[in-house]
Amino acid sequence: MNIVIVIRTLLSYVLVAFVAILFIIPFFIVALLPKRYRYDNRFFFKLLYFFYRMVLLCTFMPLRVVGCERVPTQPAIFVGNHQSSLDIPCMGILVRGAPHVWLALSFYARKPLIGFFIRRMNIPVDRDDTSNAAKALLKTINFVTEHHSHLMMFPEGTRRIDGEVHDFFDGFAMIAQKTKRPVVPVFMPTNGLIYPPEHFWMYWHPIEIIIGQPIDHQAGETAEQFKDRVKSWFDEQYRTHKGS
Repeated sequence: MNIVIVIRTLLSYVLVAFVAILFIIPFFIVALLPKRYRYDNRFFFKLLYFFYRMVLLCTFMPLRVVGCERVPTQPAIFVGNHQSSLDIPCMGILVRGAPHVWLALSFYARKPLIGFFIRRMNIPVDRDDTSNAAKALLKTINFVTEHHSHLMMFPEGTRRIDGEVHDFFDGFAMIAQKTKRPVVPVFMPTNGLIYPPEHFWMYWHPIEIIIGQPIDHQAGETAEQFKDRVKSWFDEQYRTHKGS
Protein backbone atom coordinates (compact mmCIF):
# COMPACT_ATOMS: atom_id res chain seq x y z
CA MET A 1 0.00 0.00 0.00
CA ASN A 2 1.30 3.45 -0.96
CA ILE A 3 2.34 5.31 2.20
CA VAL A 4 0.84 8.55 0.85
CA ILE A 5 -2.56 6.87 0.51
CA VAL A 6 -2.30 5.50 4.04
CA ILE A 7 -1.38 8.83 5.61
CA ARG A 8 -3.93 10.83 3.61
CA THR A 9 -6.73 8.37 4.38
CA LEU A 10 -6.01 8.18 8.11
CA LEU A 11 -5.72 11.96 8.36
CA SER A 12 -9.02 12.34 6.47
CA TYR A 13 -10.79 10.02 8.91
CA VAL A 14 -9.42 11.93 11.91
CA LEU A 15 -10.48 15.28 10.47
CA VAL A 16 -13.96 14.06 9.50
CA ALA A 17 -14.43 12.64 13.01
CA PHE A 18 -13.43 16.02 14.47
CA VAL A 19 -15.86 17.84 12.15
CA ALA A 20 -18.65 15.42 13.09
CA ILE A 21 -18.05 16.07 16.79
CA LEU A 22 -18.27 19.82 16.19
CA PHE A 23 -21.60 19.57 14.38
CA ILE A 24 -23.37 16.68 16.10
CA ILE A 25 -24.83 18.64 19.02
CA PRO A 26 -26.49 21.45 16.99
CA PHE A 27 -27.71 18.89 14.43
CA PHE A 28 -29.45 16.80 17.04
CA ILE A 29 -30.89 19.83 18.81
CA VAL A 30 -32.62 20.80 15.56
CA ALA A 31 -33.72 17.19 15.00
CA LEU A 32 -35.48 17.26 18.38
CA LEU A 33 -37.56 20.31 17.48
CA PRO A 34 -41.25 19.99 16.49
CA LYS A 35 -41.88 19.31 12.81
CA ARG A 36 -42.82 22.89 11.92
CA TYR A 37 -39.40 24.12 13.10
CA ARG A 38 -37.25 21.39 11.56
CA TYR A 39 -37.65 21.30 7.82
CA ASP A 40 -37.39 25.02 7.09
CA ASN A 41 -34.77 25.86 9.73
CA ARG A 42 -32.38 28.22 7.93
CA PHE A 43 -29.74 28.00 10.67
CA PHE A 44 -29.65 24.21 10.41
CA PHE A 45 -29.30 24.13 6.62
CA LYS A 46 -26.57 26.78 6.57
CA LEU A 47 -24.75 24.71 9.17
CA LEU A 48 -25.32 21.56 7.11
CA TYR A 49 -23.87 23.32 4.05
CA PHE A 50 -20.66 24.08 5.96
CA PHE A 51 -20.59 20.47 7.15
CA TYR A 52 -20.75 19.21 3.54
CA ARG A 53 -17.98 21.61 2.56
CA MET A 54 -15.73 20.63 5.43
CA VAL A 55 -16.16 16.91 4.77
CA LEU A 56 -15.05 17.42 1.16
CA LEU A 57 -12.11 19.55 2.28
CA CYS A 58 -11.07 16.73 4.61
CA THR A 59 -10.57 14.43 1.61
CA PHE A 60 -7.75 16.69 0.29
CA MET A 61 -9.12 16.14 -3.22
CA PRO A 62 -9.43 19.07 -5.66
CA LEU A 63 -13.05 19.93 -6.43
CA ARG A 64 -14.41 20.90 -9.85
CA VAL A 65 -18.08 21.81 -10.33
CA VAL A 66 -19.50 22.40 -13.81
CA GLY A 67 -22.86 24.11 -14.32
CA CYS A 68 -23.40 25.95 -11.02
CA GLU A 69 -25.46 28.51 -12.91
CA ARG A 70 -28.00 25.77 -13.71
CA VAL A 71 -29.05 25.25 -10.10
CA PRO A 72 -32.58 26.72 -9.82
CA THR A 73 -33.47 29.15 -7.05
CA GLN A 74 -36.89 27.54 -6.70
CA PRO A 75 -37.29 24.08 -5.12
CA ALA A 76 -36.35 21.22 -7.42
CA ILE A 77 -35.66 17.49 -7.40
CA PHE A 78 -31.93 16.72 -7.50
CA VAL A 79 -31.04 13.26 -8.81
CA GLY A 80 -27.52 11.88 -8.96
CA ASN A 81 -25.69 8.71 -9.92
CA HIS A 82 -24.49 6.84 -6.86
CA GLN A 83 -20.99 5.37 -6.53
CA SER A 84 -19.74 6.49 -3.13
CA SER A 85 -20.59 8.00 0.26
CA LEU A 86 -18.95 11.16 -1.10
CA ASP A 87 -21.96 11.64 -3.37
CA ILE A 88 -23.97 12.97 -0.42
CA PRO A 89 -21.80 16.01 0.43
CA CYS A 90 -21.13 16.57 -3.28
CA MET A 91 -24.82 16.96 -4.01
CA GLY A 92 -25.46 18.71 -0.71
CA ILE A 93 -23.18 21.64 -1.47
CA LEU A 94 -25.07 22.42 -4.68
CA VAL A 95 -28.11 23.87 -2.89
CA ARG A 96 -25.87 26.25 -0.85
CA GLY A 97 -27.70 25.98 2.44
CA ALA A 98 -31.24 26.03 1.06
CA PRO A 99 -33.70 23.71 2.86
CA HIS A 100 -33.64 20.20 1.44
CA VAL A 101 -34.64 16.68 2.38
CA TRP A 102 -33.04 13.37 1.35
CA LEU A 103 -34.68 10.09 0.44
CA ALA A 104 -32.64 7.57 2.44
CA LEU A 105 -32.70 3.79 2.57
CA SER A 106 -34.60 2.52 5.62
CA PHE A 107 -31.57 0.31 6.35
CA TYR A 108 -29.69 3.43 7.51
CA ALA A 109 -32.72 4.72 9.41
CA ARG A 110 -32.39 1.71 11.73
CA LYS A 111 -28.79 2.51 12.64
CA PRO A 112 -27.99 4.02 16.07
CA LEU A 113 -27.59 7.81 16.21
CA ILE A 114 -27.56 8.45 12.46
CA GLY A 115 -30.85 6.54 12.19
CA PHE A 116 -32.51 8.97 14.60
CA PHE A 117 -31.33 11.90 12.49
CA ILE A 118 -32.52 10.27 9.25
CA ARG A 119 -35.96 9.54 10.69
CA ARG A 120 -36.36 13.10 11.97
CA MET A 121 -34.89 15.10 9.08
CA ASN A 122 -35.24 12.88 6.00
CA ILE A 123 -37.60 10.35 4.43
CA PRO A 124 -36.66 6.65 4.82
CA VAL A 125 -37.58 4.33 1.93
CA ASP A 126 -37.65 0.52 1.95
CA ARG A 127 -37.19 -0.29 -1.72
CA ASP A 128 -37.57 -4.04 -1.06
CA ASP A 129 -41.06 -3.69 0.42
CA THR A 130 -43.60 -2.61 -2.19
CA SER A 131 -46.18 -1.47 0.34
CA ASN A 132 -43.74 0.60 2.40
CA ALA A 133 -42.15 2.01 -0.75
CA ALA A 134 -45.58 3.18 -1.95
CA LYS A 135 -46.24 4.83 1.43
CA ALA A 136 -42.86 6.56 1.29
CA LEU A 137 -43.63 7.81 -2.22
CA LEU A 138 -46.94 9.27 -1.08
CA LYS A 139 -45.26 10.81 1.97
CA THR A 140 -42.62 12.37 -0.29
CA ILE A 141 -45.19 13.85 -2.66
CA ASN A 142 -47.07 15.34 0.30
CA PHE A 143 -43.85 16.69 1.77
CA VAL A 144 -42.77 18.31 -1.50
CA THR A 145 -46.22 19.86 -1.86
CA GLU A 146 -46.21 21.28 1.68
CA HIS A 147 -42.59 22.47 2.01
CA HIS A 148 -40.39 24.93 0.14
CA SER A 149 -37.50 22.45 0.09
CA HIS A 150 -35.35 20.73 -2.49
CA LEU A 151 -35.64 16.95 -2.74
CA MET A 152 -32.37 15.00 -2.98
CA MET A 153 -32.17 11.39 -4.14
CA PHE A 154 -30.22 8.66 -5.92
CA PRO A 155 -32.62 6.89 -8.32
CA GLU A 156 -30.28 3.92 -8.80
CA GLY A 157 -31.26 2.98 -5.25
CA THR A 158 -27.81 2.03 -3.99
CA ARG A 159 -24.12 2.57 -4.66
CA ARG A 160 -22.66 0.85 -7.72
CA ILE A 161 -19.04 -0.29 -7.87
CA ASP A 162 -18.54 -0.68 -11.63
CA GLY A 163 -18.69 3.05 -12.44
CA GLU A 164 -21.61 2.66 -14.85
CA VAL A 165 -25.03 4.28 -14.57
CA HIS A 166 -27.62 1.58 -13.80
CA ASP A 167 -31.40 1.47 -14.21
CA PHE A 168 -33.35 4.09 -12.31
CA PHE A 169 -36.30 3.48 -10.03
CA ASP A 170 -39.20 5.56 -11.34
CA GLY A 171 -40.16 7.18 -8.01
CA PHE A 172 -38.47 10.50 -8.83
CA ALA A 173 -40.32 10.65 -12.15
CA MET A 174 -43.67 10.09 -10.45
CA ILE A 175 -42.87 12.81 -7.92
CA ALA A 176 -41.93 15.22 -10.71
CA GLN A 177 -45.12 14.34 -12.57
CA LYS A 178 -47.32 14.97 -9.53
CA THR A 179 -45.59 18.09 -8.18
CA LYS A 180 -44.50 19.76 -11.46
CA ARG A 181 -41.04 20.36 -10.04
CA PRO A 182 -38.03 20.29 -12.37
CA VAL A 183 -35.45 17.54 -12.07
CA VAL A 184 -31.81 18.63 -11.82
CA PRO A 185 -29.50 15.82 -12.97
CA VAL A 186 -26.10 15.60 -11.27
CA PHE A 187 -23.33 13.37 -12.63
CA MET A 188 -20.38 12.49 -10.39
CA PRO A 189 -17.93 10.33 -12.39
CA THR A 190 -14.94 10.06 -10.03
CA ASN A 191 -16.31 9.52 -6.51
CA GLY A 192 -16.35 5.75 -6.94
CA LEU A 193 -12.65 5.87 -7.83
CA ILE A 194 -11.83 7.98 -4.78
CA TYR A 195 -13.81 6.14 -2.13
CA PRO A 196 -15.46 2.96 -3.43
CA PRO A 197 -18.20 1.24 -1.39
CA GLU A 198 -16.93 -1.05 1.38
CA HIS A 199 -13.36 0.23 0.94
CA PHE A 200 -11.30 1.74 3.73
CA TRP A 201 -8.64 3.58 1.73
CA MET A 202 -9.16 6.77 -0.26
CA TYR A 203 -7.43 7.14 -3.62
CA TRP A 204 -6.40 10.39 -5.26
CA HIS A 205 -8.65 11.70 -8.02
CA PRO A 206 -10.18 15.14 -8.56
CA ILE A 207 -13.81 15.34 -7.43
CA GLU A 208 -15.95 16.23 -10.44
CA ILE A 209 -19.58 17.34 -10.26
CA ILE A 210 -21.46 18.00 -13.50
CA ILE A 211 -24.86 19.69 -13.23
CA GLY A 212 -27.28 19.38 -16.12
CA GLN A 213 -30.02 21.73 -17.23
CA PRO A 214 -33.21 21.29 -15.19
CA ILE A 215 -35.58 18.87 -16.93
CA ASP A 216 -39.32 19.49 -16.76
CA HIS A 217 -42.00 16.84 -17.05
CA GLN A 218 -43.88 17.42 -20.30
CA ALA A 219 -47.63 17.32 -20.79
CA GLY A 220 -48.77 13.87 -21.89
CA GLU A 221 -45.47 12.27 -20.90
CA THR A 222 -45.69 9.18 -18.70
CA ALA A 223 -43.49 8.77 -15.65
CA GLU A 224 -41.67 5.95 -17.45
CA GLN A 225 -40.95 8.14 -20.48
CA PHE A 226 -39.74 10.97 -18.27
CA LYS A 227 -37.51 8.61 -16.31
CA ASP A 228 -35.96 7.35 -19.55
CA ARG A 229 -35.38 10.92 -20.75
CA VAL A 230 -33.55 11.82 -17.55
CA LYS A 231 -31.61 8.54 -17.62
CA SER A 232 -30.48 9.28 -21.19
CA TRP A 233 -28.73 12.44 -19.94
CA PHE A 234 -26.72 10.35 -17.49
CA ASP A 235 -25.93 7.79 -20.19
CA GLU A 236 -24.59 10.57 -22.42
CA GLN A 237 -22.44 11.95 -19.60
CA TYR A 238 -21.07 8.48 -18.90
CA ARG A 239 -20.17 7.91 -22.55
CA THR A 240 -18.55 11.34 -22.80
CA HIS A 241 -16.51 10.87 -19.65
CA LYS A 242 -15.52 7.31 -20.53
CA GLY A 243 -14.31 8.42 -23.96
CA SER A 244 -12.32 11.39 -22.66
